[in-house]
Amino acid sequence: MTLPMPESERLSNLYEYLFENVVESATALIQGDRSFSYGELIELIENVAATLRAMGVEPNNRVALLAENSPFWIACYLGCIKIGAIVAPLPMRLNVTQLTETLTDLGCTVLCVDASRLAKHLNDLPPDMPILTDKRANIDDPRVLEPQLHTSCATVMVDERTTLAALMFTSGSTGQPNAVKVSHRNIAANTESIITYLDLTVTDRILTILPFEYCFGTSCLHTHLRAGGSLVLQNSFLFLEDVLKRLDRTASTGFAGVPSTFQHLLRRSSLASRQYPSLRKVQQAGGRLPVAFIKEFNQVQPQAQLFIMYGQTEATARLSYLPPDRIADKLGSIGRGIPGTILRVLNEAGSPVAPGEIGEVDLRQAEVRRGARYSIDAAGRRRAAELRADVVHIGKRIEPQRAVTRKIELRGMNESFRPILR
Repeated sequence: MTLPMPESERLSNLYEYLFENVVESATALIQGDRSFSYGELIELIENVAATLRAMGVEPNNRVALLAENSPFWIACYLGCIKIGAIVAPLPMRLNVTQLTETLTDLGCTVLCVDASRLAKHLNDLPPDMPILTDKRANIDDPRVLEPQLHTSCATVMVDERTTLAALMFTSGSTGQPNAVKVSHRNIAANTESIITYLDLTVTDRILTILPFEYCFGTSCLHTHLRAGGSLVLQNSFLFLEDVLKRLDRTASTGFAGVPSTFQHLLRRSSLASRQYPSLRKVQQAGGRLPVAFIKEFNQVQPQAQLFIMYGQTEATARLSYLPPDRIADKLGSIGRGIPGTILRVLNEAGSPVAPGEIGEVDLRQAEVRRGARYSIDAAGRRRAAELRADVVHIGKRIEPQRAVTRKIELRGMNESFRPILR
């Protein structure tokens, strides 16, 4: 299933793409002291997929997912995709009102929720909402089921260019959660691009600090499964020394973080005072990291390649990257477009800007999403934002087959948005 595929071979499924080349005996996940092989992970996914089908979930039905990073989260996410359903990983920050209204507005058929959150929200959920949880415990409610043991569940093949795989939430420039529609093709194309420029292989093991509900965290899941690597689940970032001990003990080769991740590690932990020889590929996105921290990280962990990236949920996570060997001469830049992406900065006339001009980031790529379904304001009210299937947008402007971000200043504090000139 090498991308891109000819028109005659568009029937596929993201699930098949992600697991196409894996070795079932190889380690896929590490949670606490337990390791899960690819074969064990696939079995968990098969069980969830078959249980969802038994619960009445059909292709194109929407299934909500509310859980912390875990084998259960991964099994529900990929189990939905496997049977052609549309999975909606919900933000943990939603309050009860937002949660119940989101389930109703999205028209979710089933809610997948881990036991701790189920206990918190059970009495507030719609009375007719079927629920799948990892541990039913003492809950006496006929709506609630655990994944059942099944031998296998058939993968539903779909038109990967037009069939939605997920609804991914983002806060957006206004700070309001937006549901972004992404297809099987969106995710596969972006995953392939990231694997290419990071040069990920079966030897890569990432310590997952970011939640999978966040598109940056989800993309790390996609890339390392496709590459046949492994993921170490690290849900707590409260005790930084414990995080670093786990990185060292599991011989993790990388981690991904937002600016605050690096600021905390460099200022409040021993990262700057000791070497982590296994660490070789580190990813930063989710906002501008001040150049002082970029320089400091490269000084204290010189064996690790630091990839500075820029992305949008609307573009299925990543738009550009700054190659580690260009940091010295392009410090503060977001780099070049990822493979398969044309990234330019244009003025209002649609022409490339000169240095110092204000412009908008214009991109064209296979990974751009199909449109936001709706957004939620600060009070929990929903705002309809359904777009035509041929319209994509980022930020304020909307144009057919073009995504444009907010205006940016190409100097001073916002110099980070200046692309590399090839």
